[in-house]
Amino acid sequence: MKKNEILTLDVIDTGNNGEGIAKQDEFVIFIPFALCGEKIKAHILKVNKNIVFAKLVQVITPSQLREKALCPYFTKCGGCEIQHIKYNEQLKIKTNIVKNALKKYAGIDTVVNNCIASKNVYNYRNKMQFPCSINGIGMYAKHSHNLINIDSCPLSKPLCDKAYKIFKSFVLGYNQSFYNEQNHSGVIRHILFREISGNIAICIVINGTKINNEKELIDLYKQEFKENFSLYYNINTKKTNSILSD
Repeated sequence: MKKNEILTLDVIDTGNNGEGIAKQDEFVIFIPFALCGEKIKAHILKVNKNIVFAKLVQVITPSQLREKALCPYFTKCGGCEIQHIKYNEQLKIKTNIVKNALKKYAGIDTVVNNCIASKNVYNYRNKMQFPCSINGIGMYAKHSHNLINIDSCPLSKPLCDKAYKIFKSFVLGYNQSFYNEQNHSGVIRHILFREISGNIAICIVINGTKINNEKELIDLYKQEFKENFSLYYNINTKKTNSILSD
């Protein structure tokens, strides 16, 4: 098996991150966004001794468990991995992740209770963090620092999503300085949101001591959230990939 080959494969299992698993000869092949039971075409990206990583090119025979993801950025953004799988099947996958981890790492082979369904399949994440760079604001593509600009995240709780949209319109309207990790210039590195009991906490990670037009940003948040918000700076001037400083 060689890099850049295009193979037709039968997906026979599901990995811990929801990726499809196929086998050919002595190789185990991991294909994100492929589902167990599907026949697919895959582009080989990386070949290790007996483990191969591939990219899904085409679903020839789709699984009945496949559904259209709600998010328009799904597969591009690295924020989530299994929106293409029907929710009941997601719960089974998560249950098996726990069962397999107990067996593999602790030697415990036992019954694991079924994963409990959430009443909210979307709009449930109460903490969101978004990198900011000279290319915009959004999420990194998986395993990279390639930024995918996004306007909204359907997994984010409503107040977090609203606060994100306000911040994005502010930085575009007031021409703010974004961080450039190549030469360590620019100011705004990350924006973080946490929703707690109807309140929203906002934290701007900056390569400096403050941002321009601070008052205007506060006024925008006051218009939307009244007194039910807090705004913080986290000063991170280090040349590091860590989001927050000490």
